[in-house]
Amino acid sequence: MAGFGFDDDATNSPKVDLSGLKPGKSTRPASASKAKVAEDSTRLGFPDRRAVKPEASSSFKRKPGRKPPSEPKMPVMISGPESVMLSFKRYCEENGNLAYWEGLKLLMSKQEE
Repeated sequence: MAGFGFDDDATNSPKVDLSGLKPGKSTRPASASKAKVAEDSTRLGFPDRRAVKPEASSSFKRKPGRKPPSEPKMPVMISGPESVMLSFKRYCEENGNLAYWEGLKLLMSKQEE
């Protein structure tokens, strides 16, 4: 495995000088006060991530995403001749990649006209 540092030849490995380190436990530097850290982070553009109390509002605000369906949904499993099913799928694709229920609704509205 040449080039990944696993060679038997240790002549290529870098020498690290550890003579300045003292054996034993290391000491942690004195930590800055939380107020100082908060002040510095705000100054650098990092927002405060602590929990914010919600605004007193009587209206429920939804987070963005999918809207709930306007009416309940019902699954319908149908099978039919392959030529008919492929033709229906092609119809849905050619009319703007309709969902199958939208394609069925469109065909039903054309039938009523």
